[in-house]
Amino acid sequence: MHEIASDQPSMYRTGVYEELHPSWHLEDSRWKAEQTARVLLPQLVRSGSKNIRVADIGCGAGGVLANVCSKVSAAGIEVTAAHGYDIAPKAIEKARLLFPHLRFFQDDFLNSNERYDVVLLIDVIEHLEDPGAFVKAVVAMTQLIVFHVPLDDNWNNRLRNRFIYLRNTSGHIHYFDSKSALAFLRRCNLDVQEHFYTPSFELARMNKIMTVFNRIVYWPRRIGYALGLANVLAKVLGGYSLIVLCTTPDRT
Repeated sequence: MHEIASDQPSMYRTGVYEELHPSWHLEDSRWKAEQTARVLLPQLVRSGSKNIRVADIGCGAGGVLANVCSKVSAAGIEVTAAHGYDIAPKAIEKARLLFPHLRFFQDDFLNSNERYDVVLLIDVIEHLEDPGAFVKAVVAMTQLIVFHVPLDDNWNNRLRNRFIYLRNTSGHIHYFDSKSALAFLRRCNLDVQEHFYTPSFELARMNKIMTVFNRIVYWPRRIGYALGLANVLAKVLGGYSLIVLCTTPDRT
């Protein structure tokens, strides 16, 4: 895992991030919720869950939370509380307008006294100044955590020296590959139950923002994913993420 020092909180509170990403990635919400549901729903069904309380940390405009709750409800599991947390005022303002049936808080999740059955950390830990301390604190507030982590530590980014670019355009200050991501989660006292690669390179095609480089490597990435070679291509070409389902130590 690599990291770059940065004054991260001000990027989200002052509107810098909104200028770069005015949609707060709402267009990616449905796809991210599908990946989340793939790992979360089987666990909820196996455990016989009848109702759950869900929190989405770094919820942005709320699209992932809304879509995940819809999928959980469609599986016959009642969502008794669906709360989104984000420190960015404009993101929370947008979420409240788009999804008035959910509750959103402009606050640090750790200031909450709530406890949840499921916590979502979807494309979040790479933004945090001290992700280890944050995740360890979250562990005490839930039973299940779903992580989605972009695998930025790859040879494509290294050879093209793109880490500063990722910091300036996406707010990423920690860069993981699959091994370092899983090792990080285990150091945070989490039990990794399931994980798999997700083809996040598809988002550029879906949103019609393909660069020349992305067009060149699109088919190698897609064919490699279909052939089960994501572990190799994620480290060489990049364009993949890792979704991970973890249980906390007090999970019964």
